[in-house]
Amino acid sequence: MSSPSSSAPRPRDLFTEFPATAHESLIVRYPDRDDGRLAYCFADAAERLGDSYRGSAPDDALLLPFLYLYRHAIELDLKYCIKFAARLRRREGHTDRELMPSVVEARLHKKHGHRIMALLDELDRHMDALGLEKSPPAVRQMLTLLANTDPRGESFRYPGSLPQAQDHIDFERLRAGLKDAYNVSSAAADVLYTVEEYQQDAAEEARYVAAEYAYDGAEEAREIAAELRREFEQYY
Repeated sequence: MSSPSSSAPRPRDLFTEFPATAHESLIVRYPDRDDGRLAYCFADAAERLGDSYRGSAPDDALLLPFLYLYRHAIELDLKYCIKFAARLRRREGHTDRELMPSVVEARLHKKHGHRIMALLDELDRHMDALGLEKSPPAVRQMLTLLANTDPRGESFRYPGSLPQAQDHIDFERLRAGLKDAYNVSSAAADVLYTVEEYQQDAAEEARYVAAEYAYDGAEEAREIAAELRREFEQYY
């Protein structure tokens, strides 16, 4: 699908109909957010919502929106790390067709969808192939609980998907568990950034060595040519 022409008039929407007129009311939508950055935004929104909890009856309304925000943050972060890890594996010379960008993207959307554990399992496979640590048991346990509560990514969005029973939950413990799971799982991106820097340094060193060999070879060729000219000058 081709992207809309930059010269085409933009249709009226929520972003165009409410232009900022004062810095005090300004909020910015950036067009270049990837899954990892958007995951952070959802997690941050969940924490801000959690900060409004006061332990009173009206706070019951926070629960499902709060869970949805954190669940979506974790899902986006796992997908971001999977694509990142697959890219690093390609740079390391892994040639498996399953690492091709289009194949990875299709698998994430069509096969895994919103299934948290399928995403975590794939990320662990990539991390293992890169010689990196897989997800800690505590994170896997917390995400298993999350997946058991919301297998398809719809239980916190629509009514009727959760058990028809009233649950009494310790919100602060629940919040802490989800926050820890998100923070630790998202730390995989930091590890992958370190690997990427190592790969870039190694590639730069390889280019430098190749250039040195090329220079030395050219210099040697010039010396041989000069020696041959000196040897043959006596015949002219």
